[in-house]
Amino acid sequence: NQDGRTDVAVSVVNGGAEVWRNVTPNAGNWVGLRLVGGGRNRSAVGARVEVDGQWNHVSGSVSYASSVIAPLLFGLGERTE
Repeated sequence: NQDGRTDVAVSVVNGGAEVWRNVTPNAGNWVGLRLVGGGRNRSAVGARVEVDGQWNHVSGSVSYASSVIAPLLFGLGERTE
């Protein structure tokens, strides 16, 4: 829902899908980055980004039969710049 708090969609074999919405109060400020690569790597898979000492990387998946479509998220706390 683009509020900076990571939500998760989960499905299991022979079961229904669920959306786990993060409703943490007072989550602070955040920045989300969606990177664009060149050539055959348009999604910039493998790129690493550092924001204020926090590291994240672009990945196409994180485990078996999963995918990632969210931007890279970084928590900023009370900072606005």
